[in-house]
Amino acid sequence: MFEWIKGLDAAFGLVGAFAGSLALFVSWITRGSKANAVSIAKLEAEHNDLCGRVSELEGVIHNQPTKDDFHKLEMAITEMNGKVATVSTELAAVGRIAKRIDDFLLTKGGRL
Repeated sequence: MFEWIKGLDAAFGLVGAFAGSLALFVSWITRGSKANAVSIAKLEAEHNDLCGRVSELEGVIHNQPTKDDFHKLEMAITEMNGKVATVSTELAAVGRIAKRIDDFLLTKGGRL
């Protein structure tokens, strides 16, 4: 009477062994993907960090002066040097005039 239960017990044992073996096999096959998932997550974090840093650098570089800006600055400095030289020459003449007036006032005592 209980013979069919023993057969069913053996069948469930085989199915359980097969399911366990299948679970072990699937786990063994997918173990690499778990490690890869961790590596991919780490690389994505680094990628996002680098994207942010590159964006910052692009903003900084965008605001840096260009060679044309430096050329304009150089031309302005050259023009300013010419104007300073002109003012220096004129101040030398004013200095000579002031010295002559000073000498005149000292020698003549301010009397005419």
